[in-house]
Amino acid sequence: MYLTTEIFMQIIVKNIFTYKLTGRKTFKAWLASNRFRSFSALNGDVSFKPYDKEEFVNAIINDACRFCCSSLETVVGINKNARINKSTAWILIKLYYSAFYSAHAIIRYFGISFSYLEREYINIVVQNYKLFNGSDISIDKGFYEFNLIENINEVKMTKYKDSHTDLWNIFYTLLTRIQDEIKNRNVNKINILNDDLIKLDEYIRYIKETMNNENCHDKHNWLSIVRNNINYKHEYNVWFPFGKRFSNDRIYEIAKDWNKDHLEIRPDNSYNKIEQFSLCCISIVSIAMDLSIKIGTEISKQSIFKDTFYRLFNSCNT
Repeated sequence: MYLTTEIFMQIIVKNIFTYKLTGRKTFKAWLASNRFRSFSALNGDVSFKPYDKEEFVNAIINDACRFCCSSLETVVGINKNARINKSTAWILIKLYYSAFYSAHAIIRYFGISFSYLEREYINIVVQNYKLFNGSDISIDKGFYEFNLIENINEVKMTKYKDSHTDLWNIFYTLLTRIQDEIKNRNVNKINILNDDLIKLDEYIRYIKETMNNENCHDKHNWLSIVRNNINYKHEYNVWFPFGKRFSNDRIYEIAKDWNKDHLEIRPDNSYNKIEQFSLCCISIVSIAMDLSIKIGTEISKQSIFKDTFYRLFNSCNT
């Protein structure tokens, strides 16, 4: 278990290891089950209290497990093109999506779901709000963050606009929260050296700084911008005919290291922009993979991890 995981495990959803997590309901399926204690609204944001917190957590962890499988399947599918040795664009796009799926999984381990609600699910929210409050509320379909506030067992809904930009914004905010937990010493320091806590803080800062590259300080979506530039604008000389001095050797080596601890790896001046992008992506993937392995080993052997993530992970290591 990596140091990153050891500390993250102390900050994820409380009591998660007392839950069986055997249910196969997705978050949307749970939403449709109408298992609520109350609904409220403040300044346009809707909040609700789950009837059973374990059911809610089970649903978002189920989704996290699905995202981890998507991330793993994507990253292990990265291979050099045997016929076009310099072909790199799809390696980078796959790296991005593996990190994107990993970020989705990581936020869910901390009690946050980011999901698109179609009209049928918005109607469920609206109907339940009226049932509990006797009045109507108007909300639109779209992307929503569902943030579990554990001290009051309440889930706050916040409306967003973009599936990629806003996901990275939410992930960045979570990383800041983790840094604050470390600084406030809300982690068990037994067997964890202060130097290691400093090292982890620097590691998180490195990921955040990379997400802020090229003046992305407001939305923290540099990874998404690079992926768009590759996919739609064909920038960075990663498509044929490539640059004369272009080499993808380091990028490919980074992509293969999804199952390694990147805590002490930092790009130096020899890393170009695309290599920095690759290293940040694989660092996020690495965190998600190790965190999923540890969570899966700590909970029930019959949990959702057994027949999904573990099954795929084991097949990738045989």
